[in-house]
Amino acid sequence: TNYHEDVKDYRSFEGVILPGKYQVYEGDTLEKFLEDCLNDFEKTVKEASSQLSKKNDLSISQQIVLASIIQAECLKGEYLNETSTVFQNRIIDGSKLQSCVTTEYALEYQRPFLTADDVKIESQYNTYYSGGLPPGPICSFSLDCLKAARNPKMDSDIYYFYYDYLDGEMHFYSDYTLFSKDAN
Repeated sequence: TNYHEDVKDYRSFEGVILPGKYQVYEGDTLEKFLEDCLNDFEKTVKEASSQLSKKNDLSISQQIVLASIIQAECLKGEYLNETSTVFQNRIIDGSKLQSCVTTEYALEYQRPFLTADDVKIESQYNTYYSGGLPPGPICSFSLDCLKAARNPKMDSDIYYFYYDYLDGEMHFYSDYTLFSKDAN
């Protein structure tokens, strides 16, 4: 049986099937596989919770969505807490997240740079168009990304960042004018 025929909204499992190896045995059903994945996910969330002395005010659902955005934004697995802080600062201020990776998720493909038309796509996943976090995760994420999403934000007013494909580094800013100049 085709997976997409069995599960009408396959994106509803986005983010809860974590990276890793799963044992699938002959005779296992799709339901059994998904149950095992969900159990593994719950165990990972509990592990992340037990390793934190403090957490932010986001709900666990919001933290999971944020963890997926952090995962997709941090191409090298670095600057997780800084990236989380940028988005938490924007959430606290009621600003749009304006995350390229969420817009790419809405488009259903990736680009090195978004166009003016891309950021206008009407989707709850397009955080240039919609305010707040998207309604669900955009990808699977690591335990470290979940920890960054659950941690209180850093004591910082960083609000902007970009990934420089030429030097392979992320750059963070508090000042929009400087960010815009450097990003261009």
